[in-house]
Amino acid sequence: MKRKENSGPTKEEMREIALFNNLRFLRAPATISKEDAWLQLMGRLSENRTVATTIFTRSLTFRALLAAATIAIFLVSYYFIALSGSITLTTGNGQMVTAYLPDSSVVYLNSGTTIRYNTKHWNDRREIKLEGEAFFKVKAGRRFSVITSESVTSVLGTSFNVYARANEVKVSCITGKVLVMSKSSGESKLLLPGYKTKVLKGARVQREKTNIDLEAKWVEGKFYFQQESIGRVLEEIERQYNIKIEYKGNTNRTYTGFFTNNDLPSALDLVCIPMQLRYKRVNAITIQVY
Repeated sequence: MKRKENSGPTKEEMREIALFNNLRFLRAPATISKEDAWLQLMGRLSENRTVATTIFTRSLTFRALLAAATIAIFLVSYYFIALSGSITLTTGNGQMVTAYLPDSSVVYLNSGTTIRYNTKHWNDRREIKLEGEAFFKVKAGRRFSVITSESVTSVLGTSFNVYARANEVKVSCITGKVLVMSKSSGESKLLLPGYKTKVLKGARVQREKTNIDLEAKWVEGKFYFQQESIGRVLEEIERQYNIKIEYKGNTNRTYTGFFTNNDLPSALDLVCIPMQLRYKRVNAITIQVY
């Protein structure tokens, strides 16, 4: 059904006009970030906007309002991004992401990982905060730093892997040189290709040789372990398959081997059989290991 030319705007149009009028009052509350405030605004737009199922003629005035509202939205969005420059990337369980940084450096994020960095100051300070695990391929340039709860890892241009979970940090150098410093003690270790280090709060920084061909194989979905606690191995299976594992045994038993993230029964067999463990499915998302 067509609208009459002289009839007033519909309820949907009135909502859009009201949202447009409210744009001039847009302000991020003190308790949340500007980015979150913008997302809330967009959420309100989504909730109040419906898809038209009939074709009708809009008045010139209403079209002008819509155009002005669109321009205002883009201006406010640009303002928020330009103001802070803060970027946060997070992967959930069962997810992996490849991220490209402003200088064309590349970061591969493992499951259950968060990185934070600022694009506004990137040219002066290449700095990333990491929680989880990530593999970095850094383009040569100014100092590039990865900050975790327990360490600061600095390079100029190289490739390396950082694991930072549960107050433990492990850094492996694949190419170039990597300097790792403990935040609690200030002790530093320089790593060359084929070496890795472990940083624990209150402990000496350890450095040892490693197999660089296996250190970052997780990027390909292959996870290798050398004398790793069974508890950590099962935690990695949980992350890769987005499941819950119930295990009441000795979590300090060590495991050497590997699993892949493309077949859960095979992964469980590869870990459990050498450890003389069994497993059974409790429900759709829970596995019991005993």
